[in-house]
Amino acid sequence: MAAAVLQIRDTDGEPIGIGFLVKDDLALTCAHVVTAALGTNHDAEPPDGARISVDLPLLSASGVPATVPASIEHWIRPEPSGTGDMAVLRLTAPLSGARPIRLIEAREVWEHPARAYGLPALRPGGVWHSGVLRDRLANGLVQVVLADKGHRVSRGFSGSPVWDDELGGAVGMIVEAESGEPPVSYLIPTQRLTMAWPSHLGKLPTRSAPRRGGPRPHTLSSRAMAVILASTAVVGAGVSALIGSMNDNASAAPPTSAAPSASAVPPTTGPSAPTSSASQSSIAPTPKTTPSQELNSPTHQASPTPQSASPTGTPPRSVTGTNSASIYPGYTQTVTVRWNPQSDATSFQIHYTTTGSAQHKSVDKITSTKGTSYEFIAYQGETSCFYIRAVNRYGASAWDTDGNHCFNV
Repeated sequence: MAAAVLQIRDTDGEPIGIGFLVKDDLALTCAHVVTAALGTNHDAEPPDGARISVDLPLLSASGVPATVPASIEHWIRPEPSGTGDMAVLRLTAPLSGARPIRLIEAREVWEHPARAYGLPALRPGGVWHSGVLRDRLANGLVQVVLADKGHRVSRGFSGSPVWDDELGGAVGMIVEAESGEPPVSYLIPTQRLTMAWPSHLGKLPTRSAPRRGGPRPHTLSSRAMAVILASTAVVGAGVSALIGSMNDNASAAPPTSAAPSASAVPPTTGPSAPTSSASQSSIAPTPKTTPSQELNSPTHQASPTPQSASPTGTPPRSVTGTNSASIYPGYTQTVTVRWNPQSDATSFQIHYTTTGSAQHKSVDKITSTKGTSYEFIAYQGETSCFYIRAVNRYGASAWDTDGNHCFNV
């Protein structure tokens, strides 16, 4: 595995995520890792000729691995449903000692021990995540739970191959993780990865793992038999913060009648920005000394209940159920805001602001979407705020300012 794991760097040379070799000159990673490395919008296809730097962090004896450029051969944008978010890189030169990873197409992986490598903040040497595989979810991703008290999946793990210790190969790629509790992450299974670009990836050598209970070359162990008996257990559905979930039609123009007035639009700085109290357990063993991973409102609602409609001929009621979550590809933080659907609204407006820094300009923007989620990019050292209101043909609701809508990155 060490000979296949790639470190992906941004334009400043800072680690931004992980990838892995599937051929001598082809590698896989997440689409959001590529855009973070290039510094482009998360849903914008990389420009022609764009290149990013990659290296082999686990094979560097000196601690300063040699890097090579890689072009973006294929890119599939992330979707709100949790699908997509894949990219294929082509190395412009070979990396010394590199070797493609072994890919496994597994039908069942319940209770398989697994591992993944990541580069979270303050850990330039990286860390290993030890997990236990569950099963596929409704969106096709596979759930992974933290084993014991090791490092949880956090920013810097996106794009990492997930090595199944029982099957002896990679069964997928890390794409999302919960920012709070429980310490759960999600992977794109190998079958979906190879089908993302069939003309090239469909020809990759893979090994199919037998279905549990089927023919095996050796007698089943007592542990394997116990897993077979437990294979009917129901997999709990987690709601992720997407190292994933993306905005829906964020470019839709806001209705003219809903343009914010000076008194309705929150101030650029928004309410004072409290620092999240939850700590990133994957950075250090004592939470009090580590940077914050969790946003103020990380909890998602798996099945939001539509709000009751306002009387006919009136503006919609105020937005409810606002919450946020994030993925951490590195220096940048991708924030996804969600809220409840409303039968009396035809669209929603999002007003978000960032304070800016020496490296980035401040942002004060209002955009519109017909969906119930929106995503924007925040940078370390900045304070970001967001507010939402519902819109219909008769006008707009008040801005949703209840709760904590500001946070420090």
